[in-house]
Parts: sequence; structure tokens; C-alpha cells
Amino acid sequence: MHQLRVLTLALIFSGALNIALIATLAFPLCSREEAPLAPRVCEEKELLGQLQKASFAELVAALTHRETRELALAILVAKADFDIARALPGVTLQSCPLFLPDGEEMAIYPKLQEEEYEAILHFAYLEKWPQTARGIFRRLKGDSKGARDASLMEALFVTSEFRALQLLFQQTGVTVERGELVDLISEGSWEQLSSHVAEGQEVSIERRDALLLHYLASGSSTARKLVERLSAKVVYQPLSVAIAAVQEKPVSPKQEERKWREHVVGEGETLWKICKKYRIKLEDLCQFNGLESDRLYPGMILRVPS
Repeated sequence: MHQLRVLTLALIFSGALNIALIATLAFPLCSREEAPLAPRVCEEKELLGQLQKASFAELVAALTHRETRELALAILVAKADFDIARALPGVTLQSCPLFLPDGEEMAIYPKLQEEEYEAILHFAYLEKWPQTARGIFRRLKGDSKGARDASLMEALFVTSEFRALQLLFQQTGVTVERGELVDLISEGSWEQLSSHVAEGQEVSIERRDALLLHYLASGSSTARKLVERLSAKVVYQPLSVAIAAVQEKPVSPKQEERKWREHVVGEGETLWKICKKYRIKLEDLCQFNGLESDRLYPGMILRVPS
């Protein structure tokens, strides 16, 4: 009986020791998986140059080759606003900074597996608008009002930013058609939209008024119409002042043109270069366009104050 008890205690001790050993070995492995990936430097200058000049379709095609797919995906996400989160729902994406020869930085995804690249390709080929909300906004902004693609409009309507904008007006007692909201945001920048209607922000009349004033300051004719529509209602003092200014001093299109000019951002241009060209202050250009960051893209339209 005594020997049986000793044997039982020995087995229990041995099992506990094994469990502790396994846990000790497994902990560093788990820690390594959760640790941030080390930054990388792009040394494939020739390949980078080719991919940066490639079209969206060519970049997607480059995802089928092991030698080019990491860099092609990084460019798709950074330059073409490819929505990798929608392409890989439920996948925890691990990225690390990739430093380019010109000092620019992009996110690269070195941990993706073969099946995940297949899912990305499937999404890119089957989804008509595989861009993020910002990419959809940029594409829409490039179209004239009468030539907007209906499917692109529908893609915009389901973004969290547009839904938050719609909710902001609905819950503050203003009836605005979806097309009118599209007109409003297309007369401003992405930074203006995203900074005012970030998901989870409190819905209030003050925030609605701040948004309208921001667009009004950048010359939005739709914001002006909405402000005039609100003039018959009880509103907060900042908007009341703006309404009075609109009613007392209506600005004609010719007067607006004298206040600012349009600049189409070219390849490789920065805010600093544009400010130097027009001899204006960087903070003035950012404030005039409602910019929250210094990120530009080719084809982006900036209003340059005279």
C-alpha cells in the first residue's frame, strides 16, 4: 500500500514537471509571434521602380509571383488604397515598415501564407471596388457630378464614414439626400470628411455645425446651401454668424476664384514643394484645405489661397 502511494505521488510530480516544462518552452514561442516585426529596407530598386509605374491590374497580376507579391501588395495598399482588411476578414494582419530609397515608408506583410494570397486575388478579381473608403472617395472625387458611376456611389454609401455623416444630419434634424451629401464631401478633402465623422464620435448639433463651417470655409457651395437651409431654424452661435455672413455678403463664383486657385498634385510632389512654388506658408495651405496629414497622391486637387 505504501509503495502504491509513493508511485502515485511520483506520477503526479512527474506530470506537473512535464506541464511546467512545456509551458516554459511554449511561452517564448508565443512571445515571438506577438512581437512586432523588424523594419525592413527595400533593396530591390529596379523592381520597385517597375511596380510603382504599374497599373492596378498589373499589380494584382504581380501577386501571383512569389518574387514580386510582397512588394506589389505593399504598393497596392499604400498607393492604390487596396482594402486588405476586407480581402482577409478575420485575419490578424502583421505588418512591418518598409523603408524605400527615397525615404518614404510603406507597410509590408511578410507573414501572409499561400492561401491568404489566393483570398486576396479572389477578392481583387471579383470585387468591382476593392478600395478602402478613402480610395472610393478619391475615385469619386475624380468624376464630374454628371458622370458618377452608380455602383461606385453604392460602394461609398456603405462605408462607415458616409454612414456616420448621414447619421450626423439625420439625428440633428436635417433632411439631406444622399446625392447632396456626396456633393458636399466631393467639394472637400478626405481629411475633412474623416476627421469630422470618425466612427464612434458623439452625434451632436455642435459637431454638425463644425463640419459645415469647415466645408464653408473651403468654398463648398453645397455647404453654403445647407447653411442657408438651416437659417430658419434655431442654431448655435457659430453657425448663426456664418449664416449672417452668407446672407449679407453672397459670394459670386468670380469672387471665389479670386480667393483661391486649384493645383493638381503631380507625381512626387510634397506640401513643402507646393508651398515653395506658390510662396505660401505650409500651415496656411493645410488649414485652407482641411488637411490633417501631409500625405498627398497624384491627381489630388488642392485649393491654393491667393
